[in-house]
Formats: sequence, C-alpha cells, structure tokens
Amino acid sequence: MWFVAIVVSIFIKGLVPETFVSIGLLSDSFMPNVNNGTMPFIINLFIIILTALLFNRLAAQFQLVKEQTLLPAAFILLFQTLNPGLINSIAPQNFATLIVGAIFFILYTCYQQKRATEKSFIIGLLFAFTALFYARILYLLPIFLLGMYQMQTGSIRTFAATLVGLVTPYWIVWGIGWGDALQFSSTNFAISLQIPTFTWQMIPAIFVMLLGLIAGTVNLINNYNENIKTRAMNGFVNILSVYTALLMIIDNSHYTTYLPLLNCVVTLQLSYLFTSQHSRLYNILFFTLITLLLGSQVWMYWV
Repeated sequence: MWFVAIVVSIFIKGLVPETFVSIGLLSDSFMPNVNNGTMPFIINLFIIILTALLFNRLAAQFQLVKEQTLLPAAFILLFQTLNPGLINSIAPQNFATLIVGAIFFILYTCYQQKRATEKSFIIGLLFAFTALFYARILYLLPIFLLGMYQMQTGSIRTFAATLVGLVTPYWIVWGIGWGDALQFSSTNFAISLQIPTFTWQMIPAIFVMLLGLIAGTVNLINNYNENIKTRAMNGFVNILSVYTALLMIIDNSHYTTYLPLLNCVVTLQLSYLFTSQHSRLYNILFFTLITLLLGSQVWMYWV
C-alpha cells in the first residue's frame, strides 16, 4: 500500500521524468523517446513490480533468506522509490535488471552441473539480447562468468557456449542489415573515467552502497555454518554487490545505470541478514532502517 501511495503521488504531482540514454544497436529503432505519458509510466511500474517478485522468488527458492517472507520484494520497492527518476519514466536499466534476475535463476540452477552448456548459452544469449537495447549490461558479463566457477560449473565448454550465445543476436542483427559498423564503435560501450562529483541526488545510492557493504561483511562473518551451496550463492551476491558499487563509482556520470541492480542485490544481502539474525540488536536495526526509508520518502514526496 505504501508503494501504491508513492506511485500515485508521483503521478499526481507530474514530476518531470528523467531522460535516460539507451545505447545499443537497436535502441534507436525500438526504444524512441517514450518517457512521457501514462502508458510508459504503467509499463515501467509493471517491470519494477515483476522484478521485485522475481528476486523474492529467487531468494526463497535458493535459500537466500532463512524463512518464507516478502521482505526482498518490499525492500526493492522501498529502494526504487528513493529515486523518482526510476519510477516516472521508462528506464531501460529497470528492464535490464529484470533480465539479470532471470540470469540469476539460470546461473543458480547450474550449481555443480559439469555439462551446463545449454544454460550457459542462454545466459550469453540473454546478455546479448538485452545489450541490443542497453549495451552497458555487458559490463556485468565478466562477473557472471566468474559466477559459473563459483557455482562449480565453469569449464571451457560452458565458457565457449556463453560466447556463442553472446555472438548469436549480433550475428543475426548484422546479417539482416539492422546494424552498421558505426554502431559497434567503442564510444557506445566506453566508461567515462572521471573524478566522482557529488550531488544531492546521489545520497540514496551512497546509502544503498553502505548498506550493502555492512550487510555483506556481517553475512560473510556469520554464514560459516551454512552448507557449501548456500555459502557459494550468498558469496556470489556479495561479489556482485561490490562489483556493481565499483561500477557506479568509476562510471559515476551514469551511476543510475547500475542503481536498480544494486538495489536488488543489496536487498538480498539485507534479507538474509535480517532473517538469519533474531537478536534484539538486529530487530532494532531493522526497524531503524525501515523508519529511515519511510521517513525519507515522506520528506521527498509530501513535505
């Protein structure tokens, strides 16, 4: 209900949508400037809610939380609403985060499968398909290749299958004449290295990064009693959290590109922390965090 109230407030106030540049071979053809209007607003909300439910299911199915709960979905919606620009316009990074959630599922189902070439091919295919519309998702590919070894399924065969899946969509697009050589320019993928410049809009992102650092460290210390599979999967979440935060710092002029994914990954870290620790201290920390999130949103939207 809280999420619905904030969404209605954003819609009624008519906050100016943030314009996102979608860089990819087919971005100009299939993702024109559709940041205004009711339908893009509804589509974007549908993507965000679907992503929250997907990561909630991921956490439950692979024991990334210690009890059945909607906490991951709730945290994702709370973190997303800290950034109105990700709500009131079609943000391609929201769609990319949804695809990454699907890749998470495929990766985790590969655990200890020595011949997971088909699933590796699908992972490469999903990365390449999304990159046709939003090329920066390719920066996440190396960490998922590392994740295959974390899941004890990495091999020359799975690596080759991933590369074939990665090349296939580009080969098809090139073959039917939808792409040209200029679209393969490195400027479409380059990270702009520069000294980080602070703006007040970055505060929610910095807050989420700090939460991920703290929760990841505590989880790393406390999960030594877990089975090997759970440790491997939680370990990959921690690695992806750090990697995404580093991308945001290095490529800070496009930090919102990686923010939806960071929100989801930190959500997994926090959900594991608060469902595995039940002392009075952690209960106080939990309610303090919820109060801070709700209070900041009241200030942003109604004060």
